[in-house]
Amino acid sequence: MDDVIFYRRNLPHLHPQHAIFFVTFRLAGTIPKEFLERLQKEKEAHLKELAKKHTGKSFQEEKYAAEKRFFARYDAWLDQCAHGPTWLKDESIA
Repeated sequence: MDDVIFYRRNLPHLHPQHAIFFVTFRLAGTIPKEFLERLQKEKEAHLKELAKKHTGKSFQEEKYAAEKRFFARYDAWLDQCAHGPTWLKDESIA
């Protein structure tokens, strides 16, 4: 990992050379708090179950797949944009 820059402020930051990143922006209130809390609890429970069934590389692979599925649910809800402000639909703001 000689080509990765790492530093820590409030959160750890990794800057691999020649890497591509994506960023998701969300306005506060666009996803109901209850949904976020429920999704987080479901994710935590699922990861605990995975930890009982898998170890090592198998666990890491299963955890990665599960995190992608939970992110997809989060992202799908965000795409609906049925709650909260919709300012980012305005091109001059976005």
